[in-house]
Amino acid sequence: TMQSLIVDAVSSFPMELFFLSKFGMKTTAFCLLRMNRILRLRKVQNFFSLWEKHIDANIGRIRLMQFSLICCVALHVVACIWFLFGCFDSTCDSSSWVAQNGLSDASKVDQYVASFYWATKTVLSVGYGDVHAYTQGEMLFSVVVVLSGTVTVGYVIASIAASLANADALRTRYREKMTSVRGFLTLFGVDKGLIQRISRYYEYLWSRSKGIDVHTMFDGVPLCVKSKISFEVYMDAIDSVPLFANKTM
Repeated sequence: TMQSLIVDAVSSFPMELFFLSKFGMKTTAFCLLRMNRILRLRKVQNFFSLWEKHIDANIGRIRLMQFSLICCVALHVVACIWFLFGCFDSTCDSSSWVAQNGLSDASKVDQYVASFYWATKTVLSVGYGDVHAYTQGEMLFSVVVVLSGTVTVGYVIASIAASLANADALRTRYREKMTSVRGFLTLFGVDKGLIQRISRYYEYLWSRSKGIDVHTMFDGVPLCVKSKISFEVYMDAIDSVPLFANKTM
């Protein structure tokens, strides 16, 4: 789609090359200009969405993996920004949290672990105080992370719980229907190839309407309204026919 094309173009645009051509060396600012690559994570979201559409998919496990991946990426970004408040361009401020915790001359691994530790306990809780802010900039960033982390984590957990309850209810009912159909056909010795075709048909219906019977959903709706609904639903298919393109009801 056009939206995917725009996102891919922005995420692949080499903004850092303009900085490199002007300054001729790699710095922290050079690396920050590569942050547009993070937009490629949208493809990961699309992967999980396609995975969930399968009728036999374990929604709970998929949502857990998706939430864990999002948490890891978010914590990594927060940890990197937190470290930049202490050390920018490999120069650590003597009053920063890095210097105050004796990490100025530590290895990159130790510095990253300390940053990731602070990000984890601050985003997912209120922090323990062993690694904390010292400068004004660090304090302001800590306030933003605590507030946004508390609100975001609570909202995400509530959203996942609600979506799991709704998705599992529909999926369970549809699976029971498919199991009954397979059992009936198997009991009367129907050919296995035909059973597989019917199963694929039900899987197609699930991918299209998530088990909802669209033919009976609008039984109480007037015929004129049904026509408008059908027109809106199948508008793309209708516009693809030159005779009906750009026609309105």
